[in-house]
Order: sequence, then C-alpha cells, then structure tokens
Amino acid sequence: MNVGGHVSCDNITENLDDLLATPFEDFIHDPAAYRSCMMDTDEIEALNNLPEVVAIYRGCYANNQHGLSWSLDRDIAISFPMLHRYHQDEKPILLQRTVARDKILALILDRSEAEIIYCDLYAQPMP
Repeated sequence: MNVGGHVSCDNITENLDDLLATPFEDFIHDPAAYRSCMMDTDEIEALNNLPEVVAIYRGCYANNQHGLSWSLDRDIAISFPMLHRYHQDEKPILLQRTVARDKILALILDRSEAEIIYCDLYAQPMP
C-alpha cells in the first residue's frame, strides 16, 4: 500500500482507494464492530442515544474538506478554521451533512468538541 505520504484526519479520503484495501475498509463498512476500540462506554452510550439520523458539521477549507473529524455542534465546527493550528489564508467553509447514526465511526467526548469521526464515503448534503 502506498498512501502518498502522511495521512491525517484532514486528508485521509485523498488516500481512500488505497485505504479501502486494508482493514480500514472493514471499519468504515461495519463501524459498530470496532467502536469499542475507539470509544469508552460513556461515548458508546451517548452515540446510541443520538437520533437515527444526525446532522454533523465540519469547519474547514477547500483543501481539507474530506476529513474524518466532524462535530455535532455547528458553532464548534465554525470555530475550527479560525484556530491558529488550522488557520489558512483561504476562505473557510462550513460543511453540513445528514448521516445515519449507524454509519458514524465514533463519537469522541473528551475534548468538548462533540467530535464525530465519519468517513464521508456515505455523506449526503443536507437539504
């Protein structure tokens, strides 16, 4: 497998074809089977308590819009492109998706970001 350099949550889908030939494919096609590897029991319970269809948001730029990190909180997502470590000279964008809860890879609560790990292979634009 050659993924063309450093793979991060911001550029992972640029390498998706190569990654789909690895165990990562199993994870994105059957997230529930692997959630215990990424989430603690409180996060699993919180994810299970979400509605069956969930609105998620990603604040980013055109060059990193296909990342895995999203948020349940629109305001948090809006703030991300403004953070020093992510800031670019381009115009930031806010992506919105409606996703099925069972396609969410993980819910991460420990950084107060309401972070959703989601592979936009499944993404559908919000109406």
